[in-house]
Amino acid sequence: MWLHLRQLANHTILLVGGSTVRMMATDLMMHAHETQMAAFRESKELQRRLNCPSEWRVAVHPCDAARGYGCTRCVCCCGPGCPRRRHYEPTTVGNAASWGGLFLGWSDFTATCAAYALRIDFSWKPEMHTDDDDAAFGTRFCAADAPRYDLALVGKGLHDAAFRPAPLPAFVAKLNLQVVALGELLRCLPPTTRLLVRTPYWADAARSNGPLLGAAADLVRAAVEGGRFGPRAQLVDAFAFTRNDTRSPTTPPPYDGVHYPPVVQLRVWNSITHALEEGAF
Repeated sequence: MWLHLRQLANHTILLVGGSTVRMMATDLMMHAHETQMAAFRESKELQRRLNCPSEWRVAVHPCDAARGYGCTRCVCCCGPGCPRRRHYEPTTVGNAASWGGLFLGWSDFTATCAAYALRIDFSWKPEMHTDDDDAAFGTRFCAADAPRYDLALVGKGLHDAAFRPAPLPAFVAKLNLQVVALGELLRCLPPTTRLLVRTPYWADAARSNGPLLGAAADLVRAAVEGGRFGPRAQLVDAFAFTRNDTRSPTTPPPYDGVHYPPVVQLRVWNSITHALEEGAF
């Protein structure tokens, strides 16, 4: 199950979410069918071959609450007021385009492949809805001078279950309000942008508070099917094809309980490219 970049040529794509959405970009950028963890442990990661004839050009954007770069209000946050701030958080675009910061950072970045006129904007917004989402969409993604996104994919839910646990009824009530707010926010994207909403990947219960993660996936699924994200939103039910009890033999388990090898990200990309080619959305 491999993807050639010519299938995404001449597209501008927006990805919004946490590490598993970020991996959709980073795994796409790499040839090797190895896990992100194994790739990062290699001592010569800068010499890895890239899936683009002209290679990728990457700008990692410094944290900025006013413009919605990164997430200053998330548990996995950025900025000077963040108690969990990562030591390699970029302070300028120029010093940030390293593989370490790109693969493991909590930052927004823009990756371009000139050979295929492909641009991918990733925005670190791992929780269902915060003020940082409002800032990013209000000042950048939906602004008058925003790129004309052909496709936007939003994938959330894991961090809410893992890092903001609560008794199930309270968790569902709070997250439902945030899903509604996110759905209203995404309506600002122009009608020419195809919108995909991805449920979270299944994760080991010890890492994700299993019942809460299942509830988050259910809420996202019901919101898309119920029109909360508008009539154009299409569901990518990643939770359904990665969950432990229904996962097919061709879908590998998470290598650390949460993150999956590239083949899983590529499965999502293939469904996207098929839809783009068929004009299904």
